[in-house]
Amino acid sequence: MLAGNMKRVTLHGWFRSARALPVLALLLAAALVMGACGSPSAPDPGQSSGDGQGSSDEPTTFIRGTVGLALSAPFNPLLRMGNPRAALWSFNRLVAYNSRLEPVGELAESWDVSGDGLVYTFHLRKDVKWHDGAPFTADDVIFTAETALNEENNAATRKYWLIGGEPVKVEKIDDYTVQMTLPKPSALFLFNMSSWNMIVPKHLLEGVDLATADYNRHPIGTGPFKVVELVDNQYIRMEANPDYFLGAPKIDVWIDKQIPDQNAAIAALANGEVDMIGIGGKDALETVRQLPDVEVYGYDAGWILGVTFKRDRSFFDDVRVRRALAYALDREGMVQAIAGDVEVAWSLIGPPSSWAYNPDVPRYPQDIEKAKALLAEAGFTPGSDGTLTRDGRRFEFTLLVQSPATDSDPEAFAAVLQQAWKAIGVDMKIQRLDRATLESRLFVDRDFDAYIWWDGYNFEPDPSMFWHSATNINGFASAEIDALIEEANANADQAVRKAALDQLAVKVADEVLFIPLYYYRGFSAVKAYVKGVPAPSAADFNNSGILYEVHKLYIDKGK
Repeated sequence: MLAGNMKRVTLHGWFRSARALPVLALLLAAALVMGACGSPSAPDPGQSSGDGQGSSDEPTTFIRGTVGLALSAPFNPLLRMGNPRAALWSFNRLVAYNSRLEPVGELAESWDVSGDGLVYTFHLRKDVKWHDGAPFTADDVIFTAETALNEENNAATRKYWLIGGEPVKVEKIDDYTVQMTLPKPSALFLFNMSSWNMIVPKHLLEGVDLATADYNRHPIGTGPFKVVELVDNQYIRMEANPDYFLGAPKIDVWIDKQIPDQNAAIAALANGEVDMIGIGGKDALETVRQLPDVEVYGYDAGWILGVTFKRDRSFFDDVRVRRALAYALDREGMVQAIAGDVEVAWSLIGPPSSWAYNPDVPRYPQDIEKAKALLAEAGFTPGSDGTLTRDGRRFEFTLLVQSPATDSDPEAFAAVLQQAWKAIGVDMKIQRLDRATLESRLFVDRDFDAYIWWDGYNFEPDPSMFWHSATNINGFASAEIDALIEEANANADQAVRKAALDQLAVKVADEVLFIPLYYYRGFSAVKAYVKGVPAPSAADFNNSGILYEVHKLYIDKGK
């Protein structure tokens, strides 16, 4: 429940006035203006086949509007993981997942596993060609693994080839058979051979400086679509690969088009400028559901939006401070107002439908008096402006947020957090960064006080990136946490894994190592004439839920 009418007015009033999306009529009007007044100097990636202007004899074009994800070089899955997302449709992994989240072969036709779980033998497909016509072989797999493991290359995918910090040994048996020996058992190994772990061509990258390679602007993959044009921060244009080993795509041209913000994306969808967009936030979802001839698809991704603190910044090394910040929040109220009908997060891994979810963790329902008491116990006293101080230092810090963003509304959450923490004497400032800059600040420089973003565990949870002392960026080191993560990751028995993950969830919640807000439920809005859409599933690593069999999509305008 919201704590009184005043808080309800503050929460909803701010969000509606400062962040509310235009009503449908205004969106449609804006869309028409945008179409009439677009910049004549901007490159034109092409028009959607659903805009009503094409004929049945013309190539079919599908345009996906993206917000917050930079469409720019380097377009090399070794160097950049998850961005551009188009890598998912121009490259392949050894393993994929079907809609039921079962591992299936992609570049690998099948695999065998030794009795001790340490040796995987992958039997590769023999009908795969690179987009330049060269055959795909075991040499490409060996090259990808060795290049990723070479620390000099700073490969984003290096983590996939490590088990407990030790490298996987990759050997060629013959041109279409690869043997991988793990240093220790891993419940996550097949997942690591999927996800964003794309295989790259040896014949084009061997002996080349990865950082400066021309390949980074003109990538060659094995996927259903070939990259033909990349205009930085505007669009990526791809054409169908007629030789795709799973079947030629039914769409001829695929375009990822960058759009500045969520409002513009909805306008573009309404106007027929794009065929698909991602949706984040309650108001955006409600608006899109009013659009005619648009289908909305939703799915649970296994991600969690939350606030993470850097232990050595501000006063975050004091657990009383972290608990006070948690008690200051009306978590249910802000999530309902901003994100809508999604699951409020208390536990580390979710949503509740996940096999790894633990509901029995310490919770922090809003209690302002308890928050103030904890801060007083920690030695804080109010300063002349109401901001708390201790040992002559003000309690102030900066929260980093991504702006713009599609898959949530971090700025709205940040504004509510700012108000809630000001009420207990904490001065929080907000710094807005584009995604690339934010990722660099967090994962390269590790330069932050706190941030609001996604912790990702997917459907095969691996908390090591965010919580193991060898890899986390928040500075929280715990031998107990490390041991629980290692036990969960090493054991193939799901019951054993869950027991370890349950203990981990309790430990993280008790220490308030971060403040979870809600479990991500991804939504995509797609024009109704786009057919062949599969059942929404976390098998889509693009986080749209429906783009994991793109070669089967087609456009049917009913003409």
